[in-house]
Amino acid sequence: MLESQNISRRSLVAGGAALGCAFLVGGKLVFPTGQAVADSGETPETVQYGFWCDASFNNDFKECVEACRTANNIPADEEALCEVRDYLSKYGRYRHVFTSCMHCADPSCMKACPASAISKRQEDGIVVVDHDRCIGCKYCNTACPFDVPRYNASGMVKCDACLSAGRTEGKAPACVEAVANGALHFGPIDDLIKESGGRAMQITAPTGPSYLLS
Repeated sequence: MLESQNISRRSLVAGGAALGCAFLVGGKLVFPTGQAVADSGETPETVQYGFWCDASFNNDFKECVEACRTANNIPADEEALCEVRDYLSKYGRYRHVFTSCMHCADPSCMKACPASAISKRQEDGIVVVDHDRCIGCKYCNTACPFDVPRYNASGMVKCDACLSAGRTEGKAPACVEAVANGALHFGPIDDLIKESGGRAMQITAPTGPSYLLS
């Protein structure tokens, strides 16, 4: 089970100012803002894909960051599309957490984009960017509660589960393939919850992030 009862949403994902700590209530991961673990947001017509990070393995996940750089041709002087953050468990142990785009059910970045450059794929719920439409206004960064959008000379870039890197259906993103011990998974959220045997909890925010943590 998740050891930490004090995971700051921004320190977990972006390392910025703390927006509040998570704690366990009745088996649910709850944020002081009233956010609580919700269902996967899936409907019979839509399957939502996302990530499951099993921090109990205590990986440093550095191989994920390097795999992301290689797959997406990211220069050494630019940020990768994923990152690793530390949190302190209630037992006083540091654990490492892998994060990337949360591929939210209701993406605030998509709503904020004035150029309609961001969309959510119907077939798997992955949030993608049309770089030809992006105008680099950074409204998406302001709107994202997880500080996910990055910027380079071509505009906004972010994790799209390696679709733009040529990932084909049935294959995992480069970050997942780089982890040999099964500490990182990618797939339909409902399937990942079942696979975890109930250990993985879905963190949530008003945007409905597709991310599990155990």
